[in-house]
Amino acid sequence: MDVDRSENKNRVVGLREVLSSLKEDKISKIYLAKDSDAAYKERVLTAALEKNVQVEVGGTSAGLAHDRASVVGVLKN
Repeated sequence: MDVDRSENKNRVVGLREVLSSLKEDKISKIYLAKDSDAAYKERVLTAALEKNVQVEVGGTSAGLAHDRASVVGVLKN
């Protein structure tokens, strides 16, 4: 799984950045690596559900958007 190249400039990478941006209603979509541990996935999925943000699960943390991160959030325009 790779984040759409058109979204690459407007994104945040990593759990802390994604959760912070979600709290501020700045995220439109989240990409979550399928090899993330269960507690990590739970935090992301719960926060996304609360904010009604779509989450796409797939790929690995080594290859997600070439960032070597388990989660990438796409910022709203």
